[in-house]
Amino acid sequence: GLRRSLTSLERRAATARAHHLERWDLAPQPQLDELRAELAALAEAHHRTHLELADAKDAIARLEGEVVDLGREAQIVRTMAWLRQQQPSDDTLISVVIPTRNRSGVLGRAIDSVRNQTHTRWELLVVDDGSTDGTSELLARIDEPRLRRFVGRGQGVAAARNVALDHAEGDLVVYLDDDNTFDPDWLKAVATAFAERPDATVGFGARLVDDFGRHHGGRYSGEVWMQQIPWDRDAVQDFNRVDMNVLAHRRGAARFDPELSFYADCDLLLALTVDEDPFEISAIAAHYTTTAPNRLTTDVRQEQQRAEYELIRDKSRTPAGSGQA
Repeated sequence: GLRRSLTSLERRAATARAHHLERWDLAPQPQLDELRAELAALAEAHHRTHLELADAKDAIARLEGEVVDLGREAQIVRTMAWLRQQQPSDDTLISVVIPTRNRSGVLGRAIDSVRNQTHTRWELLVVDDGSTDGTSELLARIDEPRLRRFVGRGQGVAAARNVALDHAEGDLVVYLDDDNTFDPDWLKAVATAFAERPDATVGFGARLVDDFGRHHGGRYSGEVWMQQIPWDRDAVQDFNRVDMNVLAHRRGAARFDPELSFYADCDLLLALTVDEDPFEISAIAAHYTTTAPNRLTTDVRQEQQRAEYELIRDKSRTPAGSGQA
């Protein structure tokens, strides 16, 4: 259609030019005006066609992304169903790190989610970073020999996690925020995945977010959201894509930067993955809540967030600033 229309216009323009050369005193203005109008209409149609093609390509790309996400979610569902039927292997000791501060109302639920794990060979290191709300009394009442309590100095979540890492004895380390909970089979999934990959250092699972709309800064939508973002180191250097609740790694020398209050998690992940990419663990790690008070994502000012991110960006691109697990 487009090629035929252009060919027809070219022929009619040639005829009009010939007519003008033969009858120079009679300029073919009506024909030229008609040709201009048709050419403008054709150009607009061509423009719309390109826009429609671009929109179609965008729609196809979005659909392809959704198909990949659905495939990943289906694999997670299949893996979780398989894990539930497997007897746990307690050969691997896993250290669970929970930093907390003035969250006694939700901390017990997080601890219970660790105690309810189907993989039973774990140690739980809870670091109370200067709470004044009865957290220490809550911890003292819990009768659990696998729970180890530490007192932080109120220097922030990064320093509190380092206290736990300095005392961790597990072969593997996982993290849990005090306002979230682990899926019952997460530690089993971690132990199984690393047993199959003896040379791997870092892995990450998926999380279930309580509400899609609220998580993205909007209102309650009633839609539970599963998230497992594929690993992309360049993207991590440009935008924080890290959730500590889904991370698992072998115990090593890597530590959090205590000078960072917001992006210390991203900084650690970049240090852990200097020499190798992390692998995907097709399992739900954590159930993530968006309703807890005093959340770090809302308490830290945007100016500080931007400054910290520029700092870790520079560190990750400087070999001397990189650590290794």
